[in-house]
Amino acid sequence: MFDLSKAGAQVDKSNNTVKFSLFLPSMTSPPFSVRVLYIAKQDQFDKAVPSTAVDLQPAQSQGTWGQLSQCLWESAPQPVKQNTTYLYRYEITGPAKNGGGNVHSIFLGDPCARETSSGVFSVFSTNDSPFPWEDQSFKVPSIKDAIIYELNVSEFNRNFPGIVDRLPYLKSLGVNVLELLPVTSVHDECNWGYMPMFYFSPEERFGGPQALKQLVNESHKAGIAVILDMVYAHTDGQFHYQSGYDRFFDLWRDDQYTDPAGATHYSPNPIVSGWSRFGHKSDFRMRSTMEFYKAINRYWIEEFHVDGFRYDHVNGFLDTAPPLDRDGNPDFDSYRPTFKSLQELTKDTYQLSKGIGRFKGPNGISHLIQIAEDLSKGSYQLAPVSASAINGCWEETVFEASTDMAIYDCLNGSYLNELLLSDSRWDAVKPTKNVDGDEIPVSPILYNNCHDKSHLMYRIDRKKKWDDTGFDYPGDPDWTRLQPYAIALLTAVGTPMLWEGEEFREAYGLPNDGQCRVRGTRPICWEYFYSQLELPGSPVVLPLTSLYRCLGALRMQYAALRGPRDNAKKEIEDFNRKTVVFRRWLNSEVFVIAINFSCNTVHLDIPFGHAGKWTDELEKAMKRAVNDTTPPCEINVTDPSKPAGVDIPSNFGRIFKFSD
Repeated sequence: MFDLSKAGAQVDKSNNTVKFSLFLPSMTSPPFSVRVLYIAKQDQFDKAVPSTAVDLQPAQSQGTWGQLSQCLWESAPQPVKQNTTYLYRYEITGPAKNGGGNVHSIFLGDPCARETSSGVFSVFSTNDSPFPWEDQSFKVPSIKDAIIYELNVSEFNRNFPGIVDRLPYLKSLGVNVLELLPVTSVHDECNWGYMPMFYFSPEERFGGPQALKQLVNESHKAGIAVILDMVYAHTDGQFHYQSGYDRFFDLWRDDQYTDPAGATHYSPNPIVSGWSRFGHKSDFRMRSTMEFYKAINRYWIEEFHVDGFRYDHVNGFLDTAPPLDRDGNPDFDSYRPTFKSLQELTKDTYQLSKGIGRFKGPNGISHLIQIAEDLSKGSYQLAPVSASAINGCWEETVFEASTDMAIYDCLNGSYLNELLLSDSRWDAVKPTKNVDGDEIPVSPILYNNCHDKSHLMYRIDRKKKWDDTGFDYPGDPDWTRLQPYAIALLTAVGTPMLWEGEEFREAYGLPNDGQCRVRGTRPICWEYFYSQLELPGSPVVLPLTSLYRCLGALRMQYAALRGPRDNAKKEIEDFNRKTVVFRRWLNSEVFVIAINFSCNTVHLDIPFGHAGKWTDELEKAMKRAVNDTTPPCEINVTDPSKPAGVDIPSNFGRIFKFSD
């Protein structure tokens, strides 16, 4: 079993020593040898101060890591100074895979390093102390009650402390779950983080481990959960279990290989496969791979108090051989895994969470958040057939319909069905899913914007679906066109997700592919929040942000706006006038939502269906936000069998609540 506690740089403060330990399956002594080089961080650029080189030796007792021998290498305790940060890297020497004698590996980092520097160095400190957690009373919200905010740390506000500064702002939007793009260390400063190298280390440029713990702690104190975007389908080319093995062993492409003598062996590499798509694949057919990623999930939950994970590209998890195209090459465009890997990983993590107080929900279930990115396949991931503990899935269909409407100035034919999850593919998905006897809530994640795509405001302004430009901003787009999309998202069935800056009309364009897409940094324009565009009598803040704040508050206040698909109904879908009307209800709460995507006021005859007073809660909230004491729109229905006429403002909507 992979045992993280045995790996890494282990500091003994009482003796001012450090012991280095490294798992290197398939590398035994002889013929291999391993050494570590370490140096105080402040001395790294002083050529007069050499690194200290220390040989590692095979551990006396050995265990297994998956199907492989652990091959644990470790040093004797080495002297270190108090209150000092050190950099360290390893070098392996052994027989070249193609013959010709011994060769050296490139210098490689510690795959189990808890801290890093400059993207490639492992780090340990002799002054670390336990973090003073203050989140004992925090409870993770159910995914069905979540409003998720996705952000890129460097783009949102530079680093982890920068996010802490903005927590009051995020809370004002009704956000109760933060989804952070990958925060594990990578070797490029301008990088989204989707080519991981160090799975146990928060990125130094964001503030490192202590700053991330402070962010999680402060988020929990503010009632906000934190989940991490984790990349397990593939690794960076400099990932240590590739770069450390490249010169000694060939990468493999099957679950076993045969040596020239005819004997069958498992791969010498514990994780990395020769199959490649967005970097070399992690091969989940190896038990060692599964044990490694289980340990990663456990580490982040226990050490950093994170509340769940968004699993990137789960449809790329290699747990069965990929099909081949006509030329004999792997056809990853048509590849679908068995998902046994996702089942085992997520269930193991779910069971761990059940013993931790912040996850405890009713009837002994856990509110651990586990979201899959399997675009447009949410109905599979959330249905019982998936047999996993996944309780959320990115669902791209609302985004696709919104994009189509923004570009072609129309009402998409499938839009309302996607908002209400009324398409037949959702029939197999129930409000809960059984996981090892627990009925856990499940919910698709709906969005108008995400990190992978150009902002919706950019699409509205440029009228382009495909674009190869990067770092491109419109001039002064008509932000009011975004309002109906916001109203629709935050009253839809499912869990809404916002992408950084959409709530104050962030508008950058993103190329469809290429390195400019993933290696560019596009800091969001906080000046839009302070825009002088304002409604009469309003505070100096972009009204779009006020709208999001009001919508978030309404969604959190009324359970009917978070109810299941069985409690939602389509009432009107007018393609000529680009308007939709739908009903949401739960117990005694009944809402009718009318949304106008056109640039003209539209008069609608709405079938309210209940006699009594119907108040526009959205207008009421917006007026309250600007201290406007005039009454909001109210409709008194006397005959429930007859529709009532209502004006729906251009690029806006109404959220009517019934009271008898």
